[in-house]
Amino acid sequence: HEANRRALTFDRQDQDLKKIVRSIFAENREVGTGTIFNSDPRDMEQSFNLKANFEVASHLELPGPSAFLIPVGLSPGILAQWTIYRPTEGRTKFFTCEPERIEESIRLDLGTTIRITKAPANVRYHSGPVHYESEVTLIDSPSGQVLQVKRALEINPKSHICPPDSQTNFQELFRVMRKDLRQPVFYT
Repeated sequence: HEANRRALTFDRQDQDLKKIVRSIFAENREVGTGTIFNSDPRDMEQSFNLKANFEVASHLELPGPSAFLIPVGLSPGILAQWTIYRPTEGRTKFFTCEPERIEESIRLDLGTTIRITKAPANVRYHSGPVHYESEVTLIDSPSGQVLQVKRALEINPKSHICPPDSQTNFQELFRVMRKDLRQPVFYT
């Protein structure tokens, strides 16, 4: 995924940033504004990093109580993409299995208009070459609550080819991640 992200960033470097931002929000079925900062896609000596500051147009039901899902915003959305395609069942042949590490972190400054009553639970899944963690932290500050979400997926296969029986790890990962990314945030 890093190679794809580098290529996409390189291809977009001469495009209008406002159009890119609108396009990313549209892909995630969200509306908002923001700015994207990324490391040099040509510097292969360093890991590729992307940072974005964004504001999502409110889709909250006010006054509460109600709930919302954590937005994807301008993050690459790679982890959300993992929950779209169900892994192959009944695999009988070896398959390509590349090592990778994907980290996504979102900080939501919620202000004082709403009050979180229940945040999503932390998730940890480790099986075979697959490791997934999601950590949610709710912080009270003078300017309102802050919700921090850190998610990481790491795949460390023994080789670039995985045996058919390891597919069950990816099927369970799909289930765990899909459930995690659909956990609501309750508020009043």
